[in-house]
Amino acid sequence: MCCSAVYVLAGVFYGIASLLSVARTGVGDPNAGQTENLDAITAVVLGGTSLFGGRGVILGSLIGAVVVGVLRNGLTLMGVSSVYQVLADRHSRDPCRHRRSAAHARPRMMHRQKGGQT
Repeated sequence: MCCSAVYVLAGVFYGIASLLSVARTGVGDPNAGQTENLDAITAVVLGGTSLFGGRGVILGSLIGAVVVGVLRNGLTLMGVSSVYQVLADRHSRDPCRHRRSAAHARPRMMHRQKGGQT
C-alpha cells in the first residue's frame, strides 16, 4: 500500500513537470530534459557537498544552482552555439578534472639507489 502511494505521487510530479516543460518549450519531446538531473548534481557539488558522502548546506546548493543557471543563461544570451554550451557544461561538471591535470603536470621523482647513484 505504501509503495504504490509513492509511485502514484511520483507519477503526479512527473506529469506536472511534463506539463510545465511543454508549456515552456511548446514541444512534447520525450528526450527533453535528459541532462537536467546532471544540472542538479552539478549545483549540489558546486555548493560544497561531497559526492563521496558527507554533509552539505542548503545555502551552498542554492548558490551552486544560481551559478549553473547563470552559466547556462549567459551562454545562451551571448549567442554561443549549443555544441560549445554542452562542452562548457560538461567541463564544469567534472569534479576530478583539476586532480587529473595536477597529477599529469607533477614531475616524477627519481628514487636514489643505495650508494648515491640515481
